[in-house]
Amino acid sequence: MGMYTELYIACRIRNDAPVEAIDILNHMFSVGDEPEKLPEHDFFKCQRWRCIGTSSSYYFVPESVSCFTRDSINSGYTLISRSDLKNYDDEIAKVIDWVKPYIEGESCDHIGHYRYEENDNPTLLFLGDVNND
Repeated sequence: MGMYTELYIACRIRNDAPVEAIDILNHMFSVGDEPEKLPEHDFFKCQRWRCIGTSSSYYFVPESVSCFTRDSINSGYTLISRSDLKNYDDEIAKVIDWVKPYIEGESCDHIGHYRYEENDNPTLLFLGDVNND
């Protein structure tokens, strides 16, 4: 059956993020259509890349919740998401690696956490982390 890992992410997306990245984030965390062309990043080679932001289980909160909205004041975007999935292909580390260049903030900024089903304590994610292992 496999074990689940919860992912919580909350961050602002940079105003200069490419339209292609915004389209993908909108698809993953909101209601946008799947883009016709995906980046060559390893994250998009994972079988369950689409589960980030939408998958849930009864090992954690049994609902995924995602919000990707445009800020009317600065025209930037805000991403907030809680989901969990079977992280067999290291999807969580790969999605963080893919999205990090588009996140607004300083290297010390906390952007979320992930927690394996059998662990009581989460692993915190910071924008400046190179290897969020």
